[in-house]
Amino acid sequence: MTFTSPRKEVPSTAPVPLAPAPTRKQNPGEFNIAVHLGVISNISNAMDEKVIECMGSIKNDTTIKKLICANFNIGNEVVSRMVKYLLDHPSIVEVDLSCNPLTALSGRALLRLVRQN
Repeated sequence: MTFTSPRKEVPSTAPVPLAPAPTRKQNPGEFNIAVHLGVISNISNAMDEKVIECMGSIKNDTTIKKLICANFNIGNEVVSRMVKYLLDHPSIVEVDLSCNPLTALSGRALLRLVRQN
């Protein structure tokens, strides 16, 4: 008969590697703000002007059908400015603004966009 004693786990002092940040994907026909800007979030609205610059850069791109700005901390002012670009955009038919701190002010701007397109 043999007996084995359980091994005691010795806590490691080596640092645990961090998991890589989740990657965001961009499918054909989509324009994902986070992918384009190379950031995961818009903390403290630091990227607001970059979001508007993106809108200017895609204003005549007819390959884009969907604009994705989900979970990017976009507020009322940015949405109002985005709507100005989207009113004349030739091909965008879907805008994802989910998980953003929007209020009725943004809602009115988006309603105007829907009515005119």
